[in-house]
Amino acid sequence: MTLRQKGTAVIITLMLTAGMFSGCSQANSTSNANSGQGIKVEATIYEKLNQTILGKQVETNKLIKTLYECSIVNKDKNSNVEVKITIKESYVKEEKDKKVTAEYDSINGLNVTDPLVAPTITVYSAATGESFNAVLDEKGNVKEIKDSAELEQRIMDKLKINDEKIKTKIQSVIKSEFGEGALKDKLQNLIIKQVADKKFSVGDNWTNKGKMDIGTDAIFNLNYKVSKNSDNICYIDISGDTSTDVKSDILEDDDVKFIYSGSCEESGDLEIDKESGILSKSNILSKFSGKMEIKDGPKELKGKKIPTTIEVQVYINVKE
Repeated sequence: MTLRQKGTAVIITLMLTAGMFSGCSQANSTSNANSGQGIKVEATIYEKLNQTILGKQVETNKLIKTLYECSIVNKDKNSNVEVKITIKESYVKEEKDKKVTAEYDSINGLNVTDPLVAPTITVYSAATGESFNAVLDEKGNVKEIKDSAELEQRIMDKLKINDEKIKTKIQSVIKSEFGEGALKDKLQNLIIKQVADKKFSVGDNWTNKGKMDIGTDAIFNLNYKVSKNSDNICYIDISGDTSTDVKSDILEDDDVKFIYSGSCEESGDLEIDKESGILSKSNILSKFSGKMEIKDGPKELKGKKIPTTIEVQVYINVKE
């Protein structure tokens, strides 16, 4: 048994693009945003999960490549903007102990995904081609996610699952990834908004709070430092970690209930277009190191504390 990775990095990656609308430039507003303005985002995510279970080392790897289109569909007199975000293309591959267990490719039609083996990949295979709208105010605060219930239903309908046990599992994954609360939280916690309202002079540094989603809000300090400037690009280094160990809520997967405890850290860099305030490129590494304590499940695992590390590497390239 291994914990299935939640795939939340996909949504976090997507939401980094909202810097286009919240404004990372000195203006820090949506006043210059106009209907029809849009960008494309290429995201590549590597996820690695390592656990030691009953003395055996188990490694799970996931590769996710996604193309998103984001555009402003409406702007009101108060500079609130409505953003349409579409998942255009996706490729996902999951491996366990270096053997492919699930794979999906929206371009070449490859789909060898079993919903019980990889429920998150199954959900994203159905979500490809779907869109959702978000409303942001002039300072980049998320005011509303529109029609998220309809989005959840469309994804479920496309999967055509009749088995009630599998259906319940998939509905839970859809809710955790594409429910209104999930989308709103992930939009609001984007990294790019943390650098808004800065002048980007070399040597400038500041600290903000950040979160890592491991079943609870693991709060840690994010440190930003402007490392260099070119004519058009500002380069910002990021680092951060939890000051104390964190503990998750009780989580459940395949009838196994467990909690995480340990520490989180984050590092990476951002490249921001100084004129538009749009994220140009980013490279972010998030790490969790600790234990997964089994609260309920198979007799041989109940009460065990399983050493666990999770790494998520995210690369983003934004095109206007």
